[in-house]
This record gives sequence, C-alpha cells and structure tokens, in this order.
Amino acid sequence: MRIDPARAVTYFGAMNELPDRPSTSPPAQTPSEPTTHAPRHGGRVLVALYFIAYALAVTWPGMLLANRIEPLVLGLPFNLVWVAAWVVGGALVLGWFDHGERR
Repeated sequence: MRIDPARAVTYFGAMNELPDRPSTSPPAQTPSEPTTHAPRHGGRVLVALYFIAYALAVTWPGMLLANRIEPLVLGLPFNLVWVAAWVVGGALVLGWFDHGERR
C-alpha cells in the first residue's frame, strides 16, 4: 500500500502547524537587560570536597576512626551510625546545593 504524501498532510494536518496555546515559559530577556546573578562555582567545590571526605570517611582511612561497636547510639553500633551520618550529611549537602542552583 502506497501513501500519497499530499493526502497524508491534509488528513493529519501540516506537521509544522501547532495549535495556538498560551506560552507557559517566562518571557525571554532582551540583551539590554542585565543578568540577575553571575554563575557561582564555589558551591560545586564545597560539594566535591565534602564527597571526597565522605569517600575517605567510610572507607579504609576514615573507618579506622570509627571501627568499633561501643558506644551504642540508639542501640546501633558506632560504625553503623558513622556511615549513616555521612549518608544523611550527603543528602543534606546535595539538597543545599540544589537549592542554591535553582535560585
């Protein structure tokens, strides 16, 4: 079966025609308007440093500091609390960074 391109366009409508809808995106800035903020890279460096410290703290060199069972924290061994604290800290740092990037 062969499809006639002229009939397909009339049946489906032109492919480049879109229905008229109100734009949900904000209006584009004109070049004469100053930007509201300059890009900041300090947060990225701090996040990278935190995760380097995180990787060292939960692996060989840092885990030597926390490789013990006592004291129990909320009934959990100290080394488990140590790793969980770094994981929660990582989530907080990423949340802080994401909040700063969205502004």
